[in-house]
Amino acid sequence: IFYATGMVPFVAYLDMSAKIAGSIQFSKPLLTYPRVTFADALIGRFLTNGLTQLLSAYIIFTGMLLIFDTRTSPDLPQIALAMAMMASLALGVGTINCFLMSMIPIWQKAWAILNRPLFLISCIFYVFDGVPEPARSALWYNPLVHVIGQMRHGFYPSYDAVYVSPFYVFSLSLGLLALGLLFLRRYHNEILNE
Repeated sequence: IFYATGMVPFVAYLDMSAKIAGSIQFSKPLLTYPRVTFADALIGRFLTNGLTQLLSAYIIFTGMLLIFDTRTSPDLPQIALAMAMMASLALGVGTINCFLMSMIPIWQKAWAILNRPLFLISCIFYVFDGVPEPARSALWYNPLVHVIGQMRHGFYPSYDAVYVSPFYVFSLSLGLLALGLLFLRRYHNEILNE
């Protein structure tokens, strides 16, 4: 379950942010109708993929708790907070990437390359407290470290995740979302006319 508490939010973030990033390209035929806006495409992809990831997490964690003796005591409000942090981060990153990938097509490949190290630096296979100090300070700025730490705290109440800052994750997500929406509002006609 230790690895699942790291992998489930990580994979959910990657999938949701990628689907949200491609929402305008995916919904381009619908966006030709005047009543359908780019915000509708973003919200639709967010809700559909968010509920899918939530159901997947529920099935995985419930199955593991029923089959294995995990010696954990899940705290649902803490787990819900971790999933909310993941979803908000995916929405923020996905929205800004939606704009960047629509305006700069090479950004999709560049983003895929930039995302590769996330698997290693998001504390999926180790705990944040076990990282030596110079690297620990740098890792703190990775919002996925906070999401995964919060998820682990939800399953292991004895795990003291004092480094987790929901405020940091939600503010970063909100900032990226606002920036992405601002640029999409300004350039959505150019994007659709390509």
